[in-house]
Formats: sequence, structure tokens, C-alpha cells
Amino acid sequence: MKNNVLIYFLLFLALFSLLHCTPKHLNTPIDIDQLYAVQHDEQYKDSLAQTLAEPVQYALTLSNTASNRHVIDSTLQLLRWTLDSVNFRKLAQKSIAYATKKNDLSTLANTYNSIGMYYHDSYQLDSTFYYYIKTENVYKELQDSIKVGETKFYQARLLFEMGLNMESESKVSQALLLLNQAPYNPVNFEANQLMGLCLMERKNYTEAEVYLKTAVDQILLDLSKYKILDAKRAKMAIGNAYGNLAEVCYNQGKFNEAKAYVVEGQKYLEKDTPIMLVSFLRNRLAQCNYRLTGNSLYIKEVEQSFKDDSILGNSFRMFYTAMDLAHLYQLEDNQEVSNQWAEVAYTNASRHQVLPQQVQALEFLLTHEDYQKKDQVRQLIKLRQALTNQENQTRNTFARIAYETEVIEAENHKLRELIFTIILIGLSLLFILIISVFRFQLKIKDKELLLIKAQRKANESIDELIIERNLIARDIKKKERNRIAKNLHDGIVNSIFGIRFHLQLLDIPDIVTKNLLINELQKLESNTRDISHALLDNNLFVENQFKHLVSDLVSFQVNAWHTKFSVDYNAQINFEILDATTKTNLYYILREALQNINKYSKATRCYVSFTLIENDSKIKVTIQDNGIGFEEISSKGMGIANIFERAEQIKAEIHIDSALNKGTVINLYIPYFAP
Repeated sequence: MKNNVLIYFLLFLALFSLLHCTPKHLNTPIDIDQLYAVQHDEQYKDSLAQTLAEPVQYALTLSNTASNRHVIDSTLQLLRWTLDSVNFRKLAQKSIAYATKKNDLSTLANTYNSIGMYYHDSYQLDSTFYYYIKTENVYKELQDSIKVGETKFYQARLLFEMGLNMESESKVSQALLLLNQAPYNPVNFEANQLMGLCLMERKNYTEAEVYLKTAVDQILLDLSKYKILDAKRAKMAIGNAYGNLAEVCYNQGKFNEAKAYVVEGQKYLEKDTPIMLVSFLRNRLAQCNYRLTGNSLYIKEVEQSFKDDSILGNSFRMFYTAMDLAHLYQLEDNQEVSNQWAEVAYTNASRHQVLPQQVQALEFLLTHEDYQKKDQVRQLIKLRQALTNQENQTRNTFARIAYETEVIEAENHKLRELIFTIILIGLSLLFILIISVFRFQLKIKDKELLLIKAQRKANESIDELIIERNLIARDIKKKERNRIAKNLHDGIVNSIFGIRFHLQLLDIPDIVTKNLLINELQKLESNTRDISHALLDNNLFVENQFKHLVSDLVSFQVNAWHTKFSVDYNAQINFEILDATTKTNLYYILREALQNINKYSKATRCYVSFTLIENDSKIKVTIQDNGIGFEEISSKGMGIANIFERAEQIKAEIHIDSALNKGTVINLYIPYFAP
């Protein structure tokens, strides 16, 4: 009977803990306006603020109770689209106070998110990022991974708007990892598109196309089957996705395919479709038609798109449409008009203080003007410096915001844990008093458990000893195998070679028998060498492909000159058919050359390339820098000597060309026999 009472008590305690400690998962609907970054002009905001004046004052006078929450929260949701920052903050603080007092994490997350949207709409991006981080932390506490993924997407979009494409790509990758649990969530559609746009900015068009096609497939499936989005919004989303997909194809020179995507996207346009989307698709179609036909009339359609963008006041589209026109008129060999449109783009970017766009327009002008423009060169340098400072400041600001938010949340979490621990200790003491009655019956079982644990620990110790013995045995085998391989190569192979060489020098009348013996010795020498190489354990390439090792080697280079290193491969080269000796020596030649560049070159650029010379069956490896160079190769240093020595070991030709202030070029020709 006593045992039954104990079991019932333990079950009740477990149920109580489960009900009171398990975090709640939100079922908050997706804010479609936030998802598609809906923006209103100032006239609309002022009009809405006037309309909400009385409801706002009424909401501010209400007591902060559960019965009044619906009025306060719904008014706050509408007020975020206005410029009434004073009353918005008052209502927001009222909502935060209620949510904090009642530990209503759902309301707290929604309020933080609304504040972030308000700051985003007023272009206060640091505050936007701060409240998105706070929103994410609340969702983490609720263990709602989908909402965490959605918030990470909004952070990624914010970073993309700031021109921080790499940071945006990192964030959106995290978002997609979480949102893949809900593949038919509309945020997932837009996250795939954002990843495509990030990759497109890095000119990685192949992978960008994959993500954008995924987004198109998801929206089409939603439009035909799941219907999470309303039909109008879904058609706008699919039209925009097709437009982005067309842009990726256009940038790759696949104009017919790009045109097909635009035409497909235009099928979803309706009479009340926003002119911005209509203009975007029309612009892309006109450019495709021009590239396919060369008819300059299509340029006029692009100019019409610029007029539409101007009417809407969309500075982002105005800039890129103007730059499109600059490129199109350049194709028409009308450099004067091309430069005029580039000037329009630059003026637009300057008016809205978008530094990356200003730099892009200036670079176009400086590249294609026929005369020197010293003032613009100075301006470009200043903008580059300002842009770098802005990026660093933004990164540091966002990092600080994220850090400080995490610290505050960690302190709050520790405080909650302390309170929970005190309560748990009190319950534990009560529980100990209750179970003391049953301690005698449980004593024997406790001893059995201790015996089982001791036995398990002993078994684990035995297992560890067995594993350690196997590792030692494997190391011994590896060392012995390497020793045998070296003995085979250095002893037997060299002996066979000596015997074959002396046999060739002997003057034996029986030429046939002599040649037969020489051939047999050559076969034996070759087989022995193969066995030696097979036994030899080359740790450098056991688990790593040569190409990946070289890429890592180049990417990890850093020096006082801030040299930019890059590497390029011929796709036809299969490095894995090279023997281990060749790959090892080639790797160390590259490392030695790059170290010399880091030490002495003072270069700003270093380029490593692997090309295939099919006629000569060779791989040409080029290591080129634009540094200070040298007049003659020094014989004192070991670096150059090691390079020549290793090149000789793999029967490679090596040429080094250099001159003072002309940079250095190292060309290495390696035998290569494709299968």
C-alpha cells in the first residue's frame, strides 16, 4: 500500500512539473504586411494618425488589465503605421508592462515585433535590429523554432537592405534551417528568395537560381493547393519571384530563358496589381527583347519604367533602372546618353544618401568617361572610406546590440532559475519528509542500484582500455607499414635499379636473354615501387581532397600589406589522379611561394591558377603577384632553393620571372596524364 502511495505521489509531481514548466508554443498568425515590407507614404500616415487620434487617447486612459488588452493591442497594431512616435511608445510601454507583469510571453513577443516594425518603417535600423533580437530571444524562451526562424529572416532582410550581404546570407541560412520544418510557411518562400538575392550579389548565379526556383515551386504549390496566402497576394509573390529568377538568368546571358520567366510572371498580373511590380516585369522583358533583337525601341520601354518608378518615388528601383539604361545605351555605342543616365543614378543615390549606389554609379562614370575627372576620383575615394567606416560601425553596433541583449536576457534567465531553485528546494524538503517513511524499504534497492552503477563503471573502464589498446596497435601498424614502405623504396627499389643498370652495361652475347632479364627487373622495380607507395601513409591527403586543401591554404593567407589572394581551377583537371608525392611537393611549393609573398612582396593582389595544357599533357600552375619584385634570385635563402628542389623531385619545369616594381610570376609545369 505504501509503495502505491509513493508511485501516485511521484506521478502527480511529474504531471505538475510537466504542466508548469513546459513552455508554450505560439500559434500567432503571420503578419503579411511585415512579410512583404508594406510601406505607406507620409500622407497616408498622417491621415491614419488623425483617424486614430480619439481611439489612441481612449486606449491610453484604459487601465492595464486583461479585459482591456484587446483594445490596447489592436490600437497599437494600427498606430505602428503612423508617424505618432510619442503615443506609439506610450502604448508600447503599456503593453510591455502588462506582458512582463503577467509573464505573457506571447504578448511580449508581439509587442517587441511591432516596435521593430515601427522603427523599420521610419528607417531607424539599429533600433529595428535591437527589437528583432529581443523578439527572437522571447521566442527562444518559448521554444518556438518556427517563430525564431521568421524573426531571423526579418533580421536578414534588414542586413541586406544595409548592403551587408554576407551577414544577411548567414542569417537567412539560419532562418531556412528552422523554417524547413514548415516548408509551406510563406516566410519560407521569401527566405529562399532572399538567399537567392544574396547569392546573386556575390555573382553566384548558379546557386541563386536554385533557391529562386525553390521559392517559385513553393508559391505555385501554395497557390494551387495549400492557399495559405490569399490569391491576390500569392499572385503578386509569384510574379515577383519570376522577375527575380529572370534577373538571375539575364545576368548569366541566358536571355531567352529570362524572357520566358518574365512572360510567365506577367500571367499573374491583374488590373489592381501595384504598378511597381508591373514596371519591374516590363523593364526586365524590354531588356531581354533588346538583347535578343537589338531593337533600340525596347530601350524606350525601360525609360517608361523609370518614369513609373519616379512617380512612385521608389529610390531603389529608380537607381537600378537608371543604371540599366546606362548599360543599354552603352551597348548602343551612345556613351554620351549612357553617362547621362549614370549621372541620374548617381544623383538619385546621393539624394537618398545610399553610399553603395553612389560608389557603383561613380565607378561606371570613371570607367567609361574619355577624360580625367579628378574631383570625382577624390569623391569616390571619400565615399569608399565612408562606406567602409559605415559598414564597420554598423557591424559593431549590431554586434553590441546583440551582445547587450543576450547579457540582459541571460541575467533575467538566471534570476528566474534562482527563484525556481528556491521553490524546488522547498518542495524537495517536503518530499524528503514524506519519503522518509519509505526509506527502509528503498534501502535494499539503493544498494542494488549502486552495485549496478559500479559494475557499469567497471565495464566502461574495460571498454576504454580496449579502445586505447586498439589505438596503440593501429599506430604501431601504421609506423611499421611506413617503415616497410621506406625500406622497400630506399633499399630494394634502389638495389633492383642498380642491378638493372649494371646489367645493361654488361657486354653479354645473348642479347635476347639480357633484354628479357632487364625487362623483368624493370617490372619488379615498378611493382615494388607501387607496393611502397600503397603502404606509405600520406596523412595530408587521407581525408582531404587536394583542391580543398589548396583553397583553404590560399584563403587563410594574411599579411601586413593586406594582399587579396584568389585561386582559380580548370574544371577539366582531376587532381586526385596525381600521385601522393606530386601532390605533397606541389602543396609545399605553393605554401613556400605564398610565404615569400607575405614576407617580401608588398603586393595588393596575388592570383593562383591551375590550367590544363592538353597538347603537352601538363598542368600549368601560375603564382602571380603585383608586388615590388626583385632583380635576381637570391641564392642565400632556403625558400627558393626548396621550391626548385621539390620541382625537380616531381619532374616539373619551373620558371620565375620578376623585375623591380613589376611583380613576380612563378610558372610550374607538372606532367599530367588524364585517364
